[in-house]
Amino acid sequence: MGHFNWRPDYWLLVGVRHLYYLNLATISTLLILSGLLCAAIFTHHSTSSPTGTLSWAQGMELVIAMPLSWLPLISDYTSVAQRPVPTSGISAVVYGLTSCWMAFIGLGAAILTHDINIATIILRAGLGIAGLFIIIFSTITTTFMDAYSAGVSSKTIFNKWSGTMAAIGATILGIISALIFPMDNFSNFLYLIGSVFAPMIAIQITDYFILKVDYRQQNCQWTNLILWLIGFIIYRILLNYSFPLGSTVTTIIVIIAMTWGTCRVMKLVKAK
Repeated sequence: MGHFNWRPDYWLLVGVRHLYYLNLATISTLLILSGLLCAAIFTHHSTSSPTGTLSWAQGMELVIAMPLSWLPLISDYTSVAQRPVPTSGISAVVYGLTSCWMAFIGLGAAILTHDINIATIILRAGLGIAGLFIIIFSTITTTFMDAYSAGVSSKTIFNKWSGTMAAIGATILGIISALIFPMDNFSNFLYLIGSVFAPMIAIQITDYFILKVDYRQQNCQWTNLILWLIGFIIYRILLNYSFPLGSTVTTIIVIIAMTWGTCRVMKLVKAK
């Protein structure tokens, strides 16, 4: 699906606050088409049993990686909300429900078609042009948010940059990457996402909810960067073992403890 990154820069130029009706029309159409895809898949019957060598720990990592990567994205997307707490709560619930629904459809499609290629699944489901619209609309809506988040993050680091121009630049870079890099081994990319975001989220949770750090009063935290690197290495090492809690949960627990402990030690040193 990386080859269908179709011009989300138009949406970026419109701006988040002016996308209500465009989003409503697109999401409504996508919802109806997804319902048709779901019906098409589950009205077919397959007598084969699912097979595979994916372990419980590996499966859990793949399931966790995608929503974990969306945490900073949804933070950027809801940062302009007038009521941030209800907006974030509704976003989490809707994202969770729709993710479960899509996973349900994906499992049914894989059992029916014995394939993970989205084009093959849509053809076997008999959707034709409707399936093409599913790919286009789903890619536009998600890629827009990815690009928008990239723009917000860039502006946070380089405050003189234009967030919209940075987002469009990220879109162009994403399109080029999708055309160049192979998309056949997507699971390794998800593991990479997990190894990057698991320690980052752990540090953020510890700083905000436990240590009550005010980032507005501080510049770059080199200690946190070192902790993130340690978490990244821990995650990659744990991937080689079938650890009961998996790499993500274990890494988050370890880095939360290390972040809290490091802060306590630094306070004791400063006190002396």
